[in-house]
Amino acid sequence: MLRDGQSPLALLSHLTRHFRNMAQVQALSKRGESQKSIQTALGLHPFVVKKALQQSRRFTTQQLAQRLKLLAENDRKLKGGPVGANLQLELLISSLCEVRSIKGKYP
Repeated sequence: MLRDGQSPLALLSHLTRHFRNMAQVQALSKRGESQKSIQTALGLHPFVVKKALQQSRRFTTQQLAQRLKLLAENDRKLKGGPVGANLQLELLISSLCEVRSIKGKYP
């Protein structure tokens, strides 16, 4: 996507929205909400809710929270950090893919 001209900040925005959707869907699902009620509460397309439910099962609540924190920190880094934006985004994506807890694993 970077090679196709997408800006690192736009990609970060997409990633953040995706992880935020997963966290919200997971939280509502754990409270016993149905897929339809989650859809209505969040104003999301049924396909988005279905995929977010499937994908959120791969993460604990803590892992999603850590990744959201990491995404927020990288918003600031992409807007003026010492590392180039493309490299910063690549490092972020690598960290987001970590299976284990990422606490303390990212500069």
